[in-house]
Amino acid sequence: MIAVDNQETLDAVKAGLTKGNSWAEPSPLIIAFASRRDLDCQIPDGREYFLFGCGLAAMNLMLQATEMGLVAHPIAGYRQAEVKTALGVPDDCTVITLVIVGHPSDDLSGLSETHRAAETSERDRRPIKSVVSWNGFDFDDPVEEAG
Repeated sequence: MIAVDNQETLDAVKAGLTKGNSWAEPSPLIIAFASRRDLDCQIPDGREYFLFGCGLAAMNLMLQATEMGLVAHPIAGYRQAEVKTALGVPDDCTVITLVIVGHPSDDLSGLSETHRAAETSERDRRPIKSVVSWNGFDFDDPVEEAG
């Protein structure tokens, strides 16, 4: 986990964000989760458990940030090579996610129309039956549902 609050480094990381994540520009803190496959158990059937461990760490960080009155939002919209260079992350590591951290605000003027609508609309979640199955895999094909 790499916490970034130095303005020069923040600017370099933010330069690696994709256009859709321009809302993160004002953030005073970005936390990068990076790891290597060999830093967690090696499961013989090919599962990469280090990803799960980093996911748990990110979720715990986000819960603590929320408890502290902050907003913490994970993103996948960044150019990994640029972020790795900005942070000095070695080639054999993967930057798994960035968590954008900041203070909540009612000022949505810096957001795009799309992001402003997402922030002010009701939460839209998948039905529980599409994400939970009991006693076996019983899900419809999400590609067919979207088509």
